[in-house]
Amino acid sequence: MLKDRSSTDEKSPSERLSPNASKRSRKASTKSVPQGADCRTEQPTYNDNELDLLSGTLGYAIKRAQMRSYEVLFSILGPNALTPGRMTALSLIGLQPGIIQSALAEQLKINRASMVKVIDALEALGFVERCATEGDRRSYALRLTLVGNQALQKLHQQIDEYEKAISSTLAKGERKLLMELLEKVAAEGRS
Repeated sequence: MLKDRSSTDEKSPSERLSPNASKRSRKASTKSVPQGADCRTEQPTYNDNELDLLSGTLGYAIKRAQMRSYEVLFSILGPNALTPGRMTALSLIGLQPGIIQSALAEQLKINRASMVKVIDALEALGFVERCATEGDRRSYALRLTLVGNQALQKLHQQIDEYEKAISSTLAKGERKLLMELLEKVAAEGRS
């Protein structure tokens, strides 16, 4: 008769102290082979509503729309295009010449270390330049270069094409309503 290995009195002291210890000892031992579950045993039955975390959930619908949105975006811009975050940063710098990196990080809702990486990438492409700010040697003002300005203008044309493609199945009123509703969902401070 086989004994149940799950009882605590048969576990080694290290297995009782750490749940991962038994996994490590099984990996180390060549004699012990992990067994899969016996799929022939009867499983409890559940109502589909108890198992479905996707149907009717706003978060999942937004995620699916985001995935489709990125698919369309990169089909238009190409696989080597700027990421949406870098495009947004480039646009904000163009709209706010001389913006300080920390202020841009706040607008993008990213930490300063991530902001440095974004600006480094845009600077390496020749799209932006950092300018020292008077009175603060640790702070940089950002502005577009001529190349960055041209890239932003080209992106604007491509984004127009993208916007038409992504909203092609929506009526004009539906697009406007969707934009308003997404703004509500994205707004902070409300629960």
